[in-house]
Amino acid sequence: MINHLKVRATGDLTDKQFAANLRSALARNTITEGYQIDVAVDDGVASLTGIVGSKLEKSEAETVAQRAAGVTEIRNNLTIQ
Repeated sequence: MINHLKVRATGDLTDKQFAANLRSALARNTITEGYQIDVAVDDGVASLTGIVGSKLEKSEAETVAQRAAGVTEIRNNLTIQ
């Protein structure tokens, strides 16, 4: 029997895909879902910007970002208002 299966590497996710995944995770989170949090990812470094209502929300956004696959560092530039 000859196996003609070929395996292709899927490659790493791009920064754009990481950012989209992180935006989706923030939107699904009950604490951060109501806020406009801008996400940028550059070489695995996630930058969060925008306005949240409390320290808890700022901290939760960072926690969500830390759990995102492929993110190596977080720059939490969220403003509390």
